[in-house]
Amino acid sequence: MTRRGVRGPVAIVCGEWNGMCPDADARWLFDALSASAMRCDVKIGRATHMMHLEQNRFALYREAETFLGGGDLEER
Repeated sequence: MTRRGVRGPVAIVCGEWNGMCPDADARWLFDALSASAMRCDVKIGRATHMMHLEQNRFALYREAETFLGGGDLEER
């Protein structure tokens, strides 16, 4: 399946200080997954690519819970 064929909900979560995935790359991926009925693009402040191990990891957990619960999604 190609990225354009992804129809399920998509969450792209990046850290503000993420050196592995620049904002332009995250935006490209978000735009490329246009077949998805629901998409969200989130940036976690003061976080890197390893945010799940960092002090601000609870912001990541909240965003994941919100997404999995169906809140704050862009519907098309």
